[in-house]
Amino acid sequence: MITLNEMERRYLTLKEAMKEHNLDALIIYGTAETSGRGNLRYLTNWRIPSRRAYLFVPLNNEPVLICTTKGHMQTAMKVGFIKDVRWIECLYELHPFKPAEILGHLLANFPGSKPHIGIAGTPRTLGLTAPEFETIRQLAPKATFSHTDTVLRNIRAVKNDVEMKFVEEASALADLAYDVSLRNLKKGKQEIEIFAEIYRELIIRGLEDSLFLVDSESKNSFIHHPTKRMIEKGDLFILSVEVSSAPYGYWSQIARPISIGPPQSWAERLFDVALTAESVGKEYLKEGNRVSDVAIKMLNAITKAGCQAGHWVGHGMGLDLGEYPPVSSECDDILKEGMIITLHPYIYDLDGHGMFYGNTFVVGKTGCTELTHAPKELLTII
Repeated sequence: MITLNEMERRYLTLKEAMKEHNLDALIIYGTAETSGRGNLRYLTNWRIPSRRAYLFVPLNNEPVLICTTKGHMQTAMKVGFIKDVRWIECLYELHPFKPAEILGHLLANFPGSKPHIGIAGTPRTLGLTAPEFETIRQLAPKATFSHTDTVLRNIRAVKNDVEMKFVEEASALADLAYDVSLRNLKKGKQEIEIFAEIYRELIIRGLEDSLFLVDSESKNSFIHHPTKRMIEKGDLFILSVEVSSAPYGYWSQIARPISIGPPQSWAERLFDVALTAESVGKEYLKEGNRVSDVAIKMLNAITKAGCQAGHWVGHGMGLDLGEYPPVSSECDDILKEGMIITLHPYIYDLDGHGMFYGNTFVVGKTGCTELTHAPKELLTII
């Protein structure tokens, strides 16, 4: 449960970081996208259902949440911890710059001769659009601005015991999805039928949000949304399940291959390469190592086997679907105890055959702990 004490802890930690960066206030932007709502939810306990929302966090005053509909405001006040919740009192689609005007007026009345304001967006945007930023700047000409995503990103990357419980619940749902697929996967069924059964059982058990991807037809394992394609003998059914649990919205992921009939030799070989890549990555998944160390070790294991990696080999998990850090050879950030990391090597050989496989872990001081526990086998469905 997210308590008032937990929320106060988050704000105290955030404001200490703001002091270190000489920030007088933060403007935090969020959307309803599965990869864009985490910052807002972390600081409000409110899951934005659509459109956008903005959180204004002064260093020495109470935060202000700005919603784009009256319904959003009412829900945020009911489930969240923000006392000052406002809405724009007009149709957002006709007045898209109204939130920026409210923010601009808040800054125009802000104490201090030249306040320094940080802007934090989503993992895939800088936060405010250029017209929104210009609206705020004109209303608050004395303020200075900087892009400060890292302030909140680094805080959120490390989960405490409260958050860990929610990630474990999501991981249990991911494991359950694999069990359900094994019970329902058979020749002659459509991909969407399999995932309909997964969704039905998971929603009863506490599923909040999901991203279900699959590949059963091609041999390159380019996963995609489920289709009406019929499962056939000889298929390699690649199951990728990313799920969050209600009511707090933390994510986890697994990916597994399942062979329809005896697996082909290339599938067995690539699965072994995937297991090896994950194993060497796990060895470096501990506090003090660089994220790039994990990625490089995994990539080296893949290339040593005569294969190639199709894309990044993993990413962080939390309140966003795929959050910081990316498990990439370009990311030199230091791993810390409490980070949640999904490792999912995507591997393909010179003939174009592919394999996708993954699990979710928590980083510890001397090693990592696996949170997903589905069997690590290339199982066969007859």
